[in-house]
Amino acid sequence: MTLLLTNKRWLFVGGAGYIGSHVLREFLNVGATCVVLDNLVTGKLERLPNSVVFVKGDATDQATISRVCVEFEITGIVHLAAYMQARESMINPIKYWSNNLGTSLALARVLENSDIKQIIFSSSCSVYGNAQNVTEESVLNPISPYAMTKVASEQVLSQSATTNQVQLIILRYFNVIGCGGFSKSFDHGDQTILPSTARKILAGQPPIIFGGDLPTPDGSALRDYLDVRDLARAHLVAACSQNREDVVTMNVTSGQAVSVKNIIDLLLEISGSNVLPLFTPANEADPNEVWAKESPGLKTLGWEPRYSLHESIQSFWEAFRKSEQHTAN
Repeated sequence: MTLLLTNKRWLFVGGAGYIGSHVLREFLNVGATCVVLDNLVTGKLERLPNSVVFVKGDATDQATISRVCVEFEITGIVHLAAYMQARESMINPIKYWSNNLGTSLALARVLENSDIKQIIFSSSCSVYGNAQNVTEESVLNPISPYAMTKVASEQVLSQSATTNQVQLIILRYFNVIGCGGFSKSFDHGDQTILPSTARKILAGQPPIIFGGDLPTPDGSALRDYLDVRDLARAHLVAACSQNREDVVTMNVTSGQAVSVKNIIDLLLEISGSNVLPLFTPANEADPNEVWAKESPGLKTLGWEPRYSLHESIQSFWEAFRKSEQHTAN
């Protein structure tokens, strides 16, 4: 399996991000040759091992990607570059269209004249909209500009990959939590559930739960949470698969529906906080529920989640708290 991975030279577009840095390390751990391209707008240089080749550049610039691919003889690309906040995309949709789709268009053009043999694209469960127990064949119903950019990127890359005889693996992530043990390995987003809740806890303020009156068992949204380390391993398994189809789509999921309230309650328990969460009206960018069945494609390849919900949240809390304490000092 490792030979299938290491006989390529990999470009990680957005490799300094929260998810990208975990996937990068999974590839590096089996001896893959990797180069990272990132503009560091949301990525952090501290997440990268000192040994990895880093190029600072904008992934919407076709010329930059082409230059890096030629200079480092790249034959495989992991495309993780995107803005990822659905709520922000409702306020500033053009920011999301220009960056998220712009990056995918640039990569699609690069495929026309390159030695790229495989591309792995970071898509999202948001493409399904409000949906229960989804599979890869479920109808796509994006409800935010962010989700729409993911659907459009899938389409653009699929058409380009087929035309240029490049294998495209589309991984639709569900809600990613947890972290590895390296510097800045946790999610620090302003709107994602764990960091936004942890900031409230450390400030002694009540965490916010959007939507206490939704048609779900406890009134909060239902999601499908997956540890970032399991997600990173899914990329490795997918990259090494011997599937010969031009386009392969797989959901990366825990297969479990968990409420937002349950997640916040567990973080409160792990942190030892006695503050009580507050409910506020649901945001129109957030699906009431979206969760999936296990992916038969990944299961066939021997992948399944290893980390429990408690382990994921514990790893995040320990890393986040230490970082905040260091910053305060």
